[in-house]
Amino acid sequence: MIAGAAVLVVAVGAAGFVLLDRGPDETIATVTAVESGDTLRVRLDGQERVLHLTNLAAPEGDECLAPEATAQLAGYAGIDSELRLDVEGTPAAEGDLTLAAFLPDGRLLSEVMAADGLGYLVIEEGDREYEWVVRAAQEDARFNAAGLFSTEVDCTIPGQVFSVSDRVEAATLVLEEESGAELLAAQRAELDALIEEAHALVDLMGTEQGGAVWDVLRASDRIGYAAQAQTAVATLELARGEVELVLNQEPTAAETDARD
Repeated sequence: MIAGAAVLVVAVGAAGFVLLDRGPDETIATVTAVESGDTLRVRLDGQERVLHLTNLAAPEGDECLAPEATAQLAGYAGIDSELRLDVEGTPAAEGDLTLAAFLPDGRLLSEVMAADGLGYLVIEEGDREYEWVVRAAQEDARFNAAGLFSTEVDCTIPGQVFSVSDRVEAATLVLEEESGAELLAAQRAELDALIEEAHALVDLMGTEQGGAVWDVLRASDRIGYAAQAQTAVATLELARGEVELVLNQEPTAAETDARD
């Protein structure tokens, strides 16, 4: 902890905001670049250093929401902004740093990124002082369906599952025989495509995956999403069978001519 600094925790929902009062021996770093949603370059004691935010990982590279996470961190800690670092003693003279960084208003940067759903908890070896704060913020993001937990972002796991589920009801409204063979055939094709997508989702849930969208899921989340995808498959296949039945009852052109 920074010498001479006091920590005040103010509960907000499930998570708390850690507010750090200024102390006489605080360590100030100036942001020089934002590399990802959990990593900054800072100027500390006249040196350029890489700073990893404590207890936080964020999507990176071509992962889902990686650009959004980087942009969000830049919004909180842009170039030339100052951060207060929680440093025990003198920081190592070389190499990357993994430290708690606080915004000028006293909020823990790892916490606000986790609360936005654009970062998530990782357990650090040794000092685990801020782990509970980041964990609580992550649970807030889960409850609020924010960021990596969003059902409205196509690349998240909840987004992929709910995208299929939301289309099931409309796709399974079986057209009446009077709708004609052409419309029924189009509905069958739509159901076939959706069934294939739902099957792929079921298979995906059964495989070991890595990356941010998977790391934030609990075991119970995986089980629940897999069950939801399997239910979608069963519902869609039943609807397809009904469409096929109606199509088979459609009179052929020859039969129609014969009736006329």
